Amino acid sequence: MALMGYSQGAQVVGDTLCGRDDKGFVNNTAPFTAPGWKLSMCFIFLLFNLTDLRRGLTIPVQVIAAIQYADLAFNTTDSFHIDNATTNGVFLRKNVTACDPFKPVLRSYCDAGDTWCAGAPDTPAGEAIHGSYVGIYGNETVDWVVGKYNAFRATTPV
Repeated sequence: MALMGYSQGAQVVGDTLCGRDDKGFVNNTAPFTAPGWKLSMCFIFLLFNLTDLRRGLTIPVQVIAAIQYADLAFNTTDSFHIDNATTNGVFLRKNVTACDPFKPVLRSYCDAGDTWCAGAPDTPAGEAIHGSYVGIYGNETVDWVVGKYNAFRATTPV
């Protein structure tokens, strides 16, 4: 399965894979340790890939790609950040090491000046940047996800 989220949707992708560490959220030190993760991930999994569930493959194996565009919890110290933002998002993810198991399949896009993922001033220019990711990075993302899928299918028996 490939996950993709934009803005708050990107934050949900990160929260699902890495957990949350904000006040009021469970302090996760590793993915899949928060109460309720099994239910939410299994629901998503059943919707998209029941065949692989029947084969007994685990959910983490099934995440072949995860894309975050303009993640509000963006952290400049994460190693899967591939853009040019140098400031953190408005809902900073403090524990990016919880994402480590997903580094090979995770990409986070946040451009400098984005009002939300880069915490820039709320201006028309910042909002325009926030709304520009699919137009700028869409084709690159599709190619990357398709490559991840093809690599997964080549190494996973049917």
